[in-house]
Amino acid sequence: MKTGRLSPRPNVGLSGELKVSCSESFRLFSEGWQALMAYERNAAPGALDVATERLSTCVQRYPADLLPRFYLGIAKSLTGYRGVAEAIEQFRYIEATGVEALRLTTQYNLAAAYI
Repeated sequence: MKTGRLSPRPNVGLSGELKVSCSESFRLFSEGWQALMAYERNAAPGALDVATERLSTCVQRYPADLLPRFYLGIAKSLTGYRGVAEAIEQFRYIEATGVEALRLTTQYNLAAAYI
């Protein structure tokens, strides 16, 4: 089901607050992001579960990395009612950091999660 989420494409060349902290974080994030894109393209079976698992692991191990947290929020919001509370938690965390590069998309996805 397409929900019209705003999902900025990750940019490996990002600087500052959006960089991931290490190669393992990047690997987990990349695997999660690719699975999420597979799910958004054609609802690939199991892709949303893989995305959620990889992104959750990344956020647990590297809580300061914002891009994995943002995409975990999107993945959780796509799971429907069962994931909405965690999606809201992730988006609120990002919003509280004040990182301008994610401000609008985070606010949009936070509002969508409340609907």
